[in-house]
Amino acid sequence: MADQRLALRGLYLILFGFLGGQGNYFPLWLESEGWTDGEIGWLGALRSACLIFAPMFWGRIADIDGHTGRVLRITAIGSAIAFLPTLATSDFWIVMASTAVFNFFREGIVPAADTAAIQHTRRHGGTFGGHRIWGSVGFVIGGFLLAIAVDVGGRSAIPAVLMGLLLITLLGTERIKVAKEEERKTEGARQSVLTSDVVRLMVVILLWRIASSGVFQFLPLHLGKLGVPDRWVPAYWAAGVISEMALFIYAERLFGRWSAKSVFLLCLGAAALQSALSVVVESPWVFLGVMTLHGLSFGVAFYTTVVWLGVLVPKERLASVQAVLYAVGFGVGGALSSAASGYLYEHGQGPWLFGASAGVCALAVIVGAVGLSDRTTFGDAAQGRRSGS
Repeated sequence: MADQRLALRGLYLILFGFLGGQGNYFPLWLESEGWTDGEIGWLGALRSACLIFAPMFWGRIADIDGHTGRVLRITAIGSAIAFLPTLATSDFWIVMASTAVFNFFREGIVPAADTAAIQHTRRHGGTFGGHRIWGSVGFVIGGFLLAIAVDVGGRSAIPAVLMGLLLITLLGTERIKVAKEEERKTEGARQSVLTSDVVRLMVVILLWRIASSGVFQFLPLHLGKLGVPDRWVPAYWAAGVISEMALFIYAERLFGRWSAKSVFLLCLGAAALQSALSVVVESPWVFLGVMTLHGLSFGVAFYTTVVWLGVLVPKERLASVQAVLYAVGFGVGGALSSAASGYLYEHGQGPWLFGASAGVCALAVIVGAVGLSDRTTFGDAAQGRRSGS
């Protein structure tokens, strides 16, 4: 099982290496190719729209088939093929069309990896964070890899390097072998994933992602306005991701006895504070400090939602509920956030974008405080246990 553990961690490293490179530099490539802020926003909205249905499709396939590793390989192959047109053209409609196909496949990969990691944790011990931290490491490495490429070859090198990372992903998925769950003749296997607790949590997740997704997309452009050179953009993400990594390591020690609700509300409060500070901070050095809040505002927030949902539904529906998380939060929430953020940034730049984000985060804190249940502790959720069991 040590080999499988290493394979999972290697896969997270590669998957998030691509995300680190794409998130930091793909908007900069589009800008250099003449895309407007609004058009970049619509491309992000398209990705989020695919997140509404693609993870649910692949999650359901994984639950029915029982082989998460097979889903990982299919989605990796499809996304690599679909990304090919960006090597030849930056035409708006061609890139939009190829991105739609790319996202259909690509947005099934990370939920499947999360499912594989949770399944491995339940069977062989450890924590989800022990696997997911390698995604944070990969995100930093991917960002700096693109920084080197841009420094040497300019922004035109960005699509080719991202294509290389997609091809490496194919090799990573080949080593993942997730055994099929044994059939269980229980009522739990026929339960819907959308219990009242899950629905209320999804509402708060939706608000959180509406507030935050667009901010991530336009952060590289905002840093440019602050005077940060392209080569140093990954350093800002690194500051946030390093704080995320530290919190992944110590999350159970720090928050194990807290309710999952309390941890999530703390993270939402940190997200509101981060956006509010981003409205007023103009110094690149101070903004680097603001980015360290990312460890709570995204890292621990995401960790909490993944493991919390993992104990709210039957094990047989694990892939489906993780898919619902991505569909609602990163799909619906991300689409609304990306489309709105493009126009907010185009007309009001950073202050409008970050101000709106802070307001929606504050709303999420209020809704979560009123509506979420506190029956599950963070420690039990991280270990895949229902509280009191």
